[in-house]
Amino acid sequence: MAGLSSMERGDDVLIIFKDMQKAGWRPTELTFVSVISVCLLSRVATQVHGQAIKMGFEDCTSVSNAAITMYSSCGDLNAARMVFMRIKEKDIVSWNAIITSYAQESLSADAILAYLQMQRDDFEPDEFTIGSLLASSELLVVVEMIQASVTKKALILKIEVSNALLSAFSNLGELNQANKLFHEMSHRNLISWNTLISGFQLNGLPVGGLQQFHELLLSGLRPNFYTLCHALSICSSISDQQHGKQLHGYILTSGAEKWEESAAVRELMRRFGVMKQPGSSWI
Repeated sequence: MAGLSSMERGDDVLIIFKDMQKAGWRPTELTFVSVISVCLLSRVATQVHGQAIKMGFEDCTSVSNAAITMYSSCGDLNAARMVFMRIKEKDIVSWNAIITSYAQESLSADAILAYLQMQRDDFEPDEFTIGSLLASSELLVVVEMIQASVTKKALILKIEVSNALLSAFSNLGELNQANKLFHEMSHRNLISWNTLISGFQLNGLPVGGLQQFHELLLSGLRPNFYTLCHALSICSSISDQQHGKQLHGYILTSGAEKWEESAAVRELMRRFGVMKQPGSSWI
């Protein structure tokens, strides 16, 4: 069941769960974690969690952690909060689960309060904590507070944290700070580049986005579908057919290995009105 759960085959997990009980097998802690992780319907979620409680697994932190995420995914934040409050021995996963639940509902104030409380309870945030916080932050002062904290704790050295900060600054229109952070990063991956390119586009600076795309090519990293999507969208937004044709030329000469990638890029070019170069095929 754990394998099927990791593959998001929820229906199969629930069928096996029922079959094992019919056969007289008692569910274990791992069983409930696997089953709870795939429950997407509130009615089913309540039934499975209720059964776990009846069988004595209410005090199992891993089961409760899974239940928090489950209820949050079902849109029942009150139930998720109730489960969290009842956990006797919380761990970092418990705190991340409730912070993520608040963030998904855009309750940034509640997420920040939970973040502060977890530290008072001697739990150090990790990259998952920071990612959830930044995804829901709507105030620059909060993002800057988080940046100061992760810099002090050296968490900013983790590329996931730096990328989350890049995205937060860009979404708040603070492109100068995003650009400064980007160039201070000791290591950048394709997510870093895509975030900055989309940030320029989002903040009304499409030419800057194209410049970053050019620098990405010079860096040796290969653009993916999302990079090309941003670049083609920029060309379309400024009616820049010349750069669009150059981009098509790049796609041709880079040698896309996967036909599905080629088809996706071809569809993007048509959608954004980017014409192919004369005499060239549509990939």
